[in-house]
Amino acid sequence: MSNETNPTNTPAMVGGGVAGGAFALVYDFAGRFRTGSAVGNVTSTTGHLPVGILGHRGNPSFTTATPVVTTVGGTLGTMASIAATSSGAIPNRLIAFGLNAGVSGAPPVVAAGSPRNFQLPSPITASAGGFTANTGGAAVFNQYLSQTAWRGGNGQVGIGTTVGGQLVLAAVAQDVSAGNFIAVVTANSAGNQAWDVAAHPGMPVKSGPGGAAIGTLSTTGLNLSAPTVDRSGNVFFVASWQPNVGPAATGVFRSARTGAGYQLELILTTGQQVAGANSGRTYTVSQITLSDSDSVASGTMFSGSMIQERDPLTQSSTSRSIRSFGGLVIAAGITYDNGGTPESYDTVLFIGPQQGTDCIADYNGGGVGIQDIFDFLNGWFASSPNADVNVSGGTDIQDVFDFLNAWFAGC
Repeated sequence: MSNETNPTNTPAMVGGGVAGGAFALVYDFAGRFRTGSAVGNVTSTTGHLPVGILGHRGNPSFTTATPVVTTVGGTLGTMASIAATSSGAIPNRLIAFGLNAGVSGAPPVVAAGSPRNFQLPSPITASAGGFTANTGGAAVFNQYLSQTAWRGGNGQVGIGTTVGGQLVLAAVAQDVSAGNFIAVVTANSAGNQAWDVAAHPGMPVKSGPGGAAIGTLSTTGLNLSAPTVDRSGNVFFVASWQPNVGPAATGVFRSARTGAGYQLELILTTGQQVAGANSGRTYTVSQITLSDSDSVASGTMFSGSMIQERDPLTQSSTSRSIRSFGGLVIAAGITYDNGGTPESYDTVLFIGPQQGTDCIADYNGGGVGIQDIFDFLNGWFASSPNADVNVSGGTDIQDVFDFLNAWFAGC
């Protein structure tokens, strides 16, 4: 494909254990969706484009999730991307389609009748309040510009589901007046769709589920990575933000899907200290990759940065639980204090829920008991990041109160 007249975008892939063989899932600049394997049995089609859509924009997103909206097909999973109705039209559409396994080792095919088209509404309002955008209908999904088509990542559209199996798509939109924001559409098999906003300038950031407000996303010049979505409808991304205390920072966030709209929770931030899982040594997160000189960075978070499948040994009782996903991978810089000498490394960090339950009172993971109090206090006096139970970014006396309140309340 690399020597052809029409260049291709960075490909996605479906693994051999799922499709009966490893296959590349490729978009090209002629508006075609192409699938193939190492033996060169390449197929090409424009059948992934819904009626009224001229072409896709950006790189393909793929997930093995099969939401109810693709029940007419999608035995392998679901794909999505940004799209436009014509060569001169603004890219204000998201498309999704199901992917079926090929016959007798043939490449995967678009599930007949599955392609769907979703237009960004004008206006779009956050159901949690405080933000409205696209009032003039000119907002665009434009994160596919610059180097991302050639260097990745994949893709610009997050694909997930609600707990009930409805399709959830999320992408960053740009509004010259309202700023950058993450638009989310939820759709069911009956053709109904509902839009919401998962992130926007000035959106309050909480320390965790039901936690205290600890800052806001940047009010001006908000930088956002592409989003990724779990199978409970929660949206994850990297963004610039302003803590209530301290300088501006870059963080990893979860926008939790609730009955009152999306609520923003901090997962990790620059300046935060973390206990190394293998070394046991504490390091500081000095940098989280987000943007380059003129666009979103190819090394930041994209749709494919998430493991949606949960660890079988993690227990989650609600869709708001931080254990609602398997894990994330992000590019970051970390710094160790080696006897007073800082040692910096470029890394790929895995962020995932610990095995166990959602109960913070079960500090050692062995069930709630008196030993949890001793273990927590030992960690607290040692300023262990694990003792930051309210995820405020550091240990203080409030962590003691919050832990004891949880311990006496039980789980």
